[in-house]
Amino acid sequence: MKDTINIWQQNTNKLPTCQYDLLSSDKLTSMNIDIVAIQEPAIVNNNRSIASRDWISVYPMLHQSNPERTRSLMLI
Repeated sequence: MKDTINIWQQNTNKLPTCQYDLLSSDKLTSMNIDIVAIQEPAIVNNNRSIASRDWISVYPMLHQSNPERTRSLMLI
């Protein structure tokens, strides 16, 4: 059992390729990252962001009513 939580924070500037590259590389798993905090996430299909099946997306409370104003996303 580990005693720490590892967090990776990155600004993706709303660029889908930047966010996809981050999540599809093995960097996060090789560094044992538990939480990814994304500033300015890329909001694409159906007002959702890019995430792989390995992560649970946690959106801000008002994301559904105003997705274009979403400035952060947590992946756990």
